[in-house]
Amino acid sequence: MKKALTIAAMILMSVIVTAQTHSWELASKVDSAIALFGVKVQSDYAYTCGTLSGEFGSHGVIWRTADNGDTWNRVFVVIDSNANTNMHALDFWKDDMGLCVGNDPYITSSFVGKKAQIWRTTDHGSNWGPLNPIIGGFAEFRTIHDVHTPWPDLPFAYIAADDGIVGLSDNRGDTWAFVKLADTLSAVNAVHFITPEVGLVCNDNGEIYRTNDSGHTWMSVYSSPFFGLNDIHFNGAVGICAGGASNLITSADSGQTWSALSNPDMDFYNTAYVICPEDIRGAGEDGNEVVYSVDTGASFMNYLLPSGSGGEWIHKMDFYESKGMAVGTNGYVIRGNGNECLNTGIDNPATAHNLKLWPNPAENILKISLTDIDIEEVQIYSLEGIRFDFGLQKENSVYQLDIRQLPAGIYLIRINKSIARKFTKIDF
Repeated sequence: MKKALTIAAMILMSVIVTAQTHSWELASKVDSAIALFGVKVQSDYAYTCGTLSGEFGSHGVIWRTADNGDTWNRVFVVIDSNANTNMHALDFWKDDMGLCVGNDPYITSSFVGKKAQIWRTTDHGSNWGPLNPIIGGFAEFRTIHDVHTPWPDLPFAYIAADDGIVGLSDNRGDTWAFVKLADTLSAVNAVHFITPEVGLVCNDNGEIYRTNDSGHTWMSVYSSPFFGLNDIHFNGAVGICAGGASNLITSADSGQTWSALSNPDMDFYNTAYVICPEDIRGAGEDGNEVVYSVDTGASFMNYLLPSGSGGEWIHKMDFYESKGMAVGTNGYVIRGNGNECLNTGIDNPATAHNLKLWPNPAENILKISLTDIDIEEVQIYSLEGIRFDFGLQKENSVYQLDIRQLPAGIYLIRINKSIARKFTKIDF
């Protein structure tokens, strides 16, 4: 939630302060009979998918909202009287084209079970068609747990599945290649690619695997002392992985090394998200709270969710600019906010543009210079998530901010929505 504060005119410029806290509220409930497992937030629409309990068992369902969760429309459902269908995750390349994954019935004269299934839309989610992926020699490949379509202009897609299987497509899902992780039959629960070459997955066995060659080979980079890693997410080089036994682990080097975080007591984490390198979130079994850190996991705080959402598991959350959603059991959808933080990528834009920020620490005036671009917008975030939008005063090639009204502390400054750096405000 944002609230505007007015600060009197200062010597060099005027400052408009916008408070952006980690706030959440209940959106309209989708359906009490549905367990929601996947969510995707976009500029115009948001989608969620899950499993609807019905007369003939469970049915995979996709819902869409065009008003940030005030109302939901069911756009796709799979009903089969012979066996169950489940939908576990969805992702979109562009606003109109995306994939949903899960499982379909697999029925023969002697066996009723599940087979992996992928559905695709090319019309903003109004219609979905099965792709029927050919699994090759992996006979035990029964359920897909996650899908990642990271780049709008590139045709790559990645899936995580049972029995140590990772799927790769370079043509928006038309065909797939499947790779089995070495020496494991454990379900791969989540997949995330940072670049077309570098990707990571986590599994039920508490392991994280990393690839440097677009998913053709994988190497184990972490083994948790606790079972079950459920979700993995990166923003640039900073990543987080969530799992059982209060397990949140983070990486600052694109997944090459990992370390456990000192986090609040939550029995089981289902999902985690890096909004920007300083701002990471986690949620899970304790459905009445989301934990968050604004200092890259050095410390965590709890945000209690609105009345009526308590006791429900949160399965997944997603963010788009300032919008966020978390979904879980019994059809609950909770909407919140992000800090509109920068996806920095692996290279630091501050280095690329030769950003200079001085003095640091600063008491009264903070000066900024860049070598090759003009500064059009500056935002400052406190470690409590409060955002300050500043006007600028320019003298020659140096920009100046009057920060005397800021309380002492550590802040993140964001320039033109594409460059970020920390600085310290001091009071003598």
